[in-house]
Amino acid sequence: FSVRLVLEVFGGAGAIWGCSEAVGLRHANNVSFWRPVALLVGILFFGRWISQLRQACLKRDLKMDDHELQEQEEVDSLVLQEETSQEYGSGAVL
Repeated sequence: FSVRLVLEVFGGAGAIWGCSEAVGLRHANNVSFWRPVALLVGILFFGRWISQLRQACLKRDLKMDDHELQEQEEVDSLVLQEETSQEYGSGAVL
């Protein structure tokens, strides 16, 4: 997610700053206007980035929970099979 931070957040703010100069909107007399505009865009994209990070963490936690649940079901199934085989005497003798 650090790459996305650089590309999406800093890139978004930098794009506003650079494009405003490239098309002639930003010059020495109005830098004080464009600096907060670029900062605002950076803040908006930072909020979006935080939201994406939070969603990714939640998805990862859910996948971990599903994986743990699946492992527990497999263990329960093996225990049940072992108990059933011992109960009915079909277990292998060594």
